[in-house]
Amino acid sequence: MASRPVDAGVKVKGQTVRLVVDGLDEHPETSASQGRELLAENGIEDPSPDEWYQLRGLLGALDAVESEYGEEALVHLGSKIPESVDWPPDVTSATGGFETVDEAYRMNHRGGDIGYYEFAEVGERERRVTCANPYPCPFDRGIIRGTLRAFGEAFSYTPMVFIRETSDHCRAEGGEKCTYRVSW
Repeated sequence: MASRPVDAGVKVKGQTVRLVVDGLDEHPETSASQGRELLAENGIEDPSPDEWYQLRGLLGALDAVESEYGEEALVHLGSKIPESVDWPPDVTSATGGFETVDEAYRMNHRGGDIGYYEFAEVGERERRVTCANPYPCPFDRGIIRGTLRAFGEAFSYTPMVFIRETSDHCRAEGGEKCTYRVSW
């Protein structure tokens, strides 16, 4: 799926962009050089973690990741977000992680309408996360998994995480937002 259009003035912090390189290096079927190549094809050469880049370039690279390596590669990249980018301090629980997703998003993006994330607690181990932003759906599902992993309770096992799309029209189908029911 191609990401939604975004204003040319919207920028993303380099540490987020670097995930295309670093995350593909960790993925079993890809490498850092493939990530650098995809970014370069989308106008981003050798990203520095502290610089700002056009979000359009990152979105183009993520679309290329999905088309060349599949949806699971995007989920993997998204799952690295909570542990790799600026995040509000003192988050100690899954609820705290989900409550601060939008704040973290705003810390790492600037320059126009970037959309938003919303969170609601549904039950003890169930949350609703709404994603209304230009990122591909699998990338957001990865962010949800990564948030639970990075800020979740101390599990004695790797929890089974279920993420189910509940909106009428997902962004991949032309909708404005995706709403996910997350349980573990």
